Amino acid sequence: GAAAHLECEVTGTAPFEITWVKNKKPITSDQKYKLISQDSIARLEIQTFDTTDIGDYQCVISNDVGKVTTKAVAKLKDPPTFSKRVESVTAVLGNTVKLQGMIKGSTPITVKWMKDSKMLRDDDPNIKMVFENGVVSLSITTVAISHGGKYSCQAENEAGSDSIFDAAMPLHSVIQVFIVTAGDSAALECTVSGSPDLKVKWFKDGKEIISGRKYKMTLKDNIATLKILTAEKGDTSEYKMEVANKVGKDQCTYRIMPPAFTKSLKRVDGNIDNPVSMDCKVSGSQPMTMTWFKDDQEIVSGDKFQPEFKDSSAILRIMWLEKADSGVYKCRATNSAGFKETSGTLYVKEPPAFTVKPHDQDVIPGTTVSLRTAFTGTAPLTVKWFREEKDIITGGTYFIKKDASSSSLELHSVKPTDTSKYTCEVSNDAGKVDCTVVLFATKLITSGDSARLECKVTGSPVIGFKWFKDEMEISASTKYTMSLIDLMATLEIANCTVEDTGDYVCVASSEAGSDRCTCTVIVKGWFSVSFNDFTSSFLGDVTIYITCLLFCCRTAIVSA
Repeated sequence: GAAAHLECEVTGTAPFEITWVKNKKPITSDQKYKLISQDSIARLEIQTFDTTDIGDYQCVISNDVGKVTTKAVAKLKDPPTFSKRVESVTAVLGNTVKLQGMIKGSTPITVKWMKDSKMLRDDDPNIKMVFENGVVSLSITTVAISHGGKYSCQAENEAGSDSIFDAAMPLHSVIQVFIVTAGDSAALECTVSGSPDLKVKWFKDGKEIISGRKYKMTLKDNIATLKILTAEKGDTSEYKMEVANKVGKDQCTYRIMPPAFTKSLKRVDGNIDNPVSMDCKVSGSQPMTMTWFKDDQEIVSGDKFQPEFKDSSAILRIMWLEKADSGVYKCRATNSAGFKETSGTLYVKEPPAFTVKPHDQDVIPGTTVSLRTAFTGTAPLTVKWFREEKDIITGGTYFIKKDASSSSLELHSVKPTDTSKYTCEVSNDAGKVDCTVVLFATKLITSGDSARLECKVTGSPVIGFKWFKDEMEISASTKYTMSLIDLMATLEIANCTVEDTGDYVCVASSEAGSDRCTCTVIVKGWFSVSFNDFTSSFLGDVTIYITCLLFCCRTAIVSA
């Protein structure tokens, strides 16, 4: 019924002669076919495609130089149809049920299921919808009350669609019985229809019930009622109502359903001091009570623990978490027919916290420094080390050690350029913490050499600089040369001696404030110390001269 187009593109030297062929017979333009040639496009339009148009089509194009042919097959797409209809079924609570049919038609075919005119989605773990090899099915693994209703299946492809409407799934044993305390009454009701005269019988566990002081049975306005005048615990049973006339009979079964969890408790992760909730869903006859346990100890409702049961959903809200709240939680559903339990684990995650932090250090170049931290927190913990803002990895002079509760950063052969701020960061799903240490690599100078101290500053001009040694301001001289280039302050110390050992400070200041940086300079010198007139007990008088070469980091007095 739809239009169909066959189209090809031509290259070569015009003019072209174009011929269309179907099943080896030439096609001419008429009401059925329309042949179009425009620029380099040759097109055959079939105005209304039907079964007679199925076949092999060729487009033959020729010019003075040669001829080419291209081929195509035209097929008619079949709309989907149900070769086997989906039949209504009767489902029993807690059991498995399947609706199934067969579809034929041209692929691809899209299948949709609806319940009571609403589209079914894959958010119910008990429902599985499958379409394979022409077989369409809807399976419910554990039937609940909410699954009862009218189901429709729709199949669709490009050629059309087909549907099956109102495949009913009445639930067997779904009437809810409200259990009353001993001594109260309870009523079971069922609506019946059919030609008169209708006769109703009631059975308890397969035995017919007789009206009397215990039971009263009525049929009024097509409603059959069994009233238990004085309910007792022994009345918890399966009840069946049978209605019959001259044409046939039908029956309805009533059962007090024990609890069944349609959604179980699952593992829940939470963070200390944060709220969390655990939830599950249950089916079964009312009234039903829900009880919560932690590690087999019953939970008492209060400010912290707040249980709730509404619309078949049981929820336990924990308003704030502590480490001790980790454990196995259990929800128990109970009614007069029995009880059912589901359990799930709550993991309370503890954010990391440092138990050991490194301290600022002044070290001598060439030595090895270890910055160690220790921490607690819920695994897995991620540990990172930074120099200023740059991530540090093991390699070169850096070596990082890690275990479950500690980490250390080792710097080998420390240089003055290693002076910086180092940070250890520990994180997990519950949070993040860091600690910072400042490492000063002391400047070590050999006597007679020159020393150069530099520091760079940022800030708004105008910025002034002053240098100090051991808290005494330094003035420019032949000994000290000070310069400032591109906010880099430099102090050069000429011909260093041991007396130049000390703490040097550069102070930068402007109208907005001031800042400082510190460096310790150690000058190493060679000392020759002679011990004269040293007399010892030797054979004869002997004068010994001893020369000692001593490495000193500070001015020292050596005496014998």
